[in-house]
Amino acid sequence: MRGSSTRLRDARGGYYADGRTARLLVAGVATLVIDPNGVPNIGVWGRDVAMNPTIAFARQNLELIVDGGQPAADLNTNSRVWGTSLGDAVYVWRSGVGITADGAMLYAAGDGLSAAPLADVLMRAGAVRAMELDINSAWVDFFSYAHQPVGSITASKLLPDMHPFFTNYFTASSRDFIALFSRA
Repeated sequence: MRGSSTRLRDARGGYYADGRTARLLVAGVATLVIDPNGVPNIGVWGRDVAMNPTIAFARQNLELIVDGGQPAADLNTNSRVWGTSLGDAVYVWRSGVGITADGAMLYAAGDGLSAAPLADVLMRAGAVRAMELDINSAWVDFFSYAHQPVGSITASKLLPDMHPFFTNYFTASSRDFIALFSRA
């Protein structure tokens, strides 16, 4: 899987991975955390999640779009609250991640979304807390990869009209991303 590549300067939050802080984590910001066993959680930094020895990864972005199974109160306000889109459009490609009551992680993405319908999709899937990830067609993507018997790798897009190329994540990039690996 490949997920978020929001630039840190636009996230209004921080990033921590494997004992290194790339940018300080900010209280009150929506945060995806993953423990050393790969178990995810999403919440408000300092309220639902906080730094402790069980945090291997933390990535912040804006505010929660779903909290307590309810949409954030200001989802229909100024779109800049929910990210700067190309051309200041409100309805653009958007992606988000949520967590269910039993701890399952959800991912949603699509074209023509504002923050409100993205939150609605995640709530309908069972999210009790959710946060927005990337927006704009150039950055919203999700790939799964599979090894082939001859040693090559095949990639599949979650949605066929996602624009970035799967090879973007085999070389250095100015954008961050999230990778999840299955354990055999």
